[in-house]
Amino acid sequence: MNSHAGSINSLVVVIISHHERREKANRLQNLLEYREGLTSIILTDDIGRGALWGHKNALRFAVKYPSARFIFMEDDAEPVEGFKKKALAWIERFPNDLLSFYLGTSRPPIFQKAIGNAVANEDELIKFDTLIHGVCYTMPHSTIKRIAYKLKPNLPADFAIGEANKGKVIYPIKSLVDHADETPVETKRRDNDPRTEPRKAWLLDK
Repeated sequence: MNSHAGSINSLVVVIISHHERREKANRLQNLLEYREGLTSIILTDDIGRGALWGHKNALRFAVKYPSARFIFMEDDAEPVEGFKKKALAWIERFPNDLLSFYLGTSRPPIFQKAIGNAVANEDELIKFDTLIHGVCYTMPHSTIKRIAYKLKPNLPADFAIGEANKGKVIYPIKSLVDHADETPVETKRRDNDPRTEPRKAWLLDK
């Protein structure tokens, strides 16, 4: 990991994986490394501790490597072609912000009207006070260090990260990853609300 020192081009993707999706995580890693030329590492929840544990584990792993810029990506993410170049452009533009590279339909419902309006207006980006999707996001090391040990255990992973961040989250309207929208591996949802609507990106940066 120390070989990534010194440049914003030192991108490392942490794939947050559930043990039932290890094959999918392997395919995602191969795509990132062979198509996009990105360094990646898979961190697996081997006993089903849940999404919050997976994201917390990934953030605490990244704390140890201040010389790299980390992108956190769930195992059901589907990066667009040219993901690395597009991600770098956003990071270079907003180097000190929490960026989410996925903006999805249906969930959470309270944010969907604002997203729909931004899409209709052909806006380039939208900002919210929290992280609403954990599919793919990035933040500077200073933010990782500040929040990695402050995630509230009573919140879903994305909201826990957003709450600990205590700042705006920037979302490109055209997502850099889509979501596979398969049956969730986490059966005990914190809101006990079944996922029946399509959970896909509003738009993709193709």
